[in-house]
Amino acid sequence: MQQKKMAIDEILKEKRIAIAEIRAEMDLAIDEILCESDNPEEGLKVNDMAEAVKRKRKKGKRDSDRRVRDADYDSHEKKHRET
Repeated sequence: MQQKKMAIDEILKEKRIAIAEIRAEMDLAIDEILCESDNPEEGLKVNDMAEAVKRKRKKGKRDSDRRVRDADYDSHEKKHRET
């Protein structure tokens, strides 16, 4: 059981690292587009897009935090019902 938990934790850690790398690449791509843009309107559109991506990430983080909290609460309640 302990080995299974450790394996799951390792997989989740690798996924978090992969997600962080993808986000970093997206940020670099957006910055590159902003730097290479000759048209100010295009730069503003890209900047707006970058802000939308950041807001969505923040919302996703809040949603995942909420799911973790709810799962912890459910497991806590289940433990007390069993005793």
